[in-house]
Amino acid sequence: MGSAASNHHQMSAAAEGRVSSEAGITKKLTEKSSKQIDKQLQKEKLENMNIFKILLLGKILHLNGFTEKDKCCYRQSILRNIVDSMATMLRVCETYRIVHEYVIQEKVNIFMKFYEEIDSDSENAEIVISHEMAEIIQQIWQSGGVQLVYERRFSYQLLDNAKFFMNSLGRITSPNYSPTIQDILQCRFQTSGIHEINFIYKKVDFKMIDVGGQRSERRKWIHCFDDVSMVLFVVAMSEFDQADPEDEKRGRLCFNSIQPFSYNDEQCKIV
Repeated sequence: MGSAASNHHQMSAAAEGRVSSEAGITKKLTEKSSKQIDKQLQKEKLENMNIFKILLLGKILHLNGFTEKDKCCYRQSILRNIVDSMATMLRVCETYRIVHEYVIQEKVNIFMKFYEEIDSDSENAEIVISHEMAEIIQQIWQSGGVQLVYERRFSYQLLDNAKFFMNSLGRITSPNYSPTIQDILQCRFQTSGIHEINFIYKKVDFKMIDVGGQRSERRKWIHCFDDVSMVLFVVAMSEFDQADPEDEKRGRLCFNSIQPFSYNDEQCKIV
């Protein structure tokens, strides 16, 4: 009996030892795995310190220049800006009951017929401004009535680039025209959705995100704020007294409506 009890006690002790040993090994493996995870997280944190995700509101970007395909797309947007701006000013002339000289009115009629034909075509249809049409637009632009409504542009929605492009009509409508960097920066076209550009500057990786500025797009911004280092608001100082093109009863303010989405107080905000 004594011998059997002793053997049982020894077997129990050995089993407990094995369990204890296995538990110790499991604990060490768990600790090792935890340390490896912590090490990996720390490594990723250090790497992310050199990656700045920037949320850009309003697009005015270029990286490594523009391809010929890009320039071709901008060329169409520039021509669209020109005809849209002229049509806008002529409609305002009607609103203000401005009477043009007979010769100018004839040219206005020719242009508006040309514009209506463009508008009736598909949005993707190619716009072509002939030398003759360019001269007509130039003469209308220089007329007293159009210059008067241009001076009152703060009271209605007119592209800021109107004067720049109107004064460059001869160059822009030439057969071999290729948009310059300044032309592209002046060009206005509506962005939609979310676009991302990555580039390296002084050994730092930048992730620049461009989001659509329309009111309908703003609810899509929220997920863009994850891990964002900086929120960059690009605004036109010349528009401080202008109405919102999407709601003329409101001013062109965006910061108040965007601020509630930024749940991280540590994010840098630049206007």
